[in-house]
Amino acid sequence: MAAGTAINRILALILSWVIAIGPMVPEAGAARSFSAGSVSCRVTESTEAFGPAVVSRRVYDFEDAQVLMIRAEGSPGSEGPFAVCFYEEEVGPDGCHIWYPGEDGRWVDTPAKEGFIRTGTVCIRTGGRTVMISLPQSYEDVGRSVYRCMSEYKGFLSIEKSGSGLVIKVIGICPEGASCHGMIYSGKDFSPSFGDDNCAVLWDRYLSDGTARWLFEGYCRVIPGRYEPNVEGGYYLCPACFIAQVMAEKIGTCPEAPYLALACWDTQAMQQSEEGFWKTGARSVWLYEDYGIEEGFYDTRFNTDLIETGLYINEKLGGSFGKDAVRRYAGFYTSYAYGSHRQTERGGWLIPDYTGPGQRTAAHTSLNHQAAECRCLYRMAEFLDDPGLIPLADRLLEGILDTSEGWIREDHDLHYSVSAEGEFSGKDYERLTYDDLVQLSGLLEDMGRPADQRLTRLIEEKRLWMRAREIEDL
Repeated sequence: MAAGTAINRILALILSWVIAIGPMVPEAGAARSFSAGSVSCRVTESTEAFGPAVVSRRVYDFEDAQVLMIRAEGSPGSEGPFAVCFYEEEVGPDGCHIWYPGEDGRWVDTPAKEGFIRTGTVCIRTGGRTVMISLPQSYEDVGRSVYRCMSEYKGFLSIEKSGSGLVIKVIGICPEGASCHGMIYSGKDFSPSFGDDNCAVLWDRYLSDGTARWLFEGYCRVIPGRYEPNVEGGYYLCPACFIAQVMAEKIGTCPEAPYLALACWDTQAMQQSEEGFWKTGARSVWLYEDYGIEEGFYDTRFNTDLIETGLYINEKLGGSFGKDAVRRYAGFYTSYAYGSHRQTERGGWLIPDYTGPGQRTAAHTSLNHQAAECRCLYRMAEFLDDPGLIPLADRLLEGILDTSEGWIREDHDLHYSVSAEGEFSGKDYERLTYDDLVQLSGLLEDMGRPADQRLTRLIEEKRLWMRAREIEDL
């Protein structure tokens, strides 16, 4: 549970000059509310100064749970580093358990005792409830919505004796010119099963392995090699909130899943642009070289993924959560499709995958993007009760069907994309496009549409290629 002796001494020293920020939920702040079926939430946001620290909090108060997003950064002119107490609780000497991933990756469930824990995610079980903590981590904002993870400034959980009990503190360390981010969930007790039916395990797996991070601003992915600014340990704010999807898939299995899914999706929704879509702030070198597209571009796939996650949450919980954001996006997408499509011989539409500032030429259309967008349009039409979206979805579907022969390669695999000039090329994903086509076919069947042999053949050809390589299909 505790780190080495030298580390412990350093952490103990940090505790001696930590900045307290008062109650976890500030009394004042801008408030709003939303609901998803029977789940209702009040959201309070605030920014306050505590000595050299400026602390921003977004608190999601549900009936029987709470999710706290928190960020601390230095006030103008302050010198760092400094430490901030993100969470503090006094517990009795008995009945309090801590569980967290050990050094070997296996989760540990142990009675609380004096010491320090420095890992990605920690859970505290006490008094019939569980507190799940994504321990604070500091990041440097390097511009264009890219953040460099400062692994040397990782927060920790401290457990100290206090009278007859224990005091648990979550400490973030914030260096000068950086910000420190954490997330805290508190709700009814859930069992530490340490399997895929445990949101704490999934959260840690997806957000502590170096491929993605959760910041106060939202979901961030490791920066690809040809994105700028490209820095070691860099993460960019990604429009698709895949952690919300992971949590949503556990609704009905994990008691904490709906609250985490709702809070994460709502946080991501706050990044919606005035135009109605979610921008990728980082600059893609290949999009710039091929099409002249600068940073702040529109990625149809990542935007579709985010919208479909919101729709999936509503399917699980009922209600109209996020409807305003979905409606705004539907309006933007309709305008984009009408203004940028390439028409096929039979009147189908192919929609470019990307657009953005500085664009010189039209971008390609990839099959996975087009299939996902088509599926999303049909689903948005039902969610928004907007039948006007169905003809647009039909045009995208006809675009796929009308070009079906062109997608198929001699080895049964599919081409990745088709250019604005009609040239099919590129190596397709192993199974992403297959999944998109199968899900689109299933949705059409649920809608009462007759099967189309052109769509069926695309699926069958891809399946032949996958099975020859022992790639599991649905």
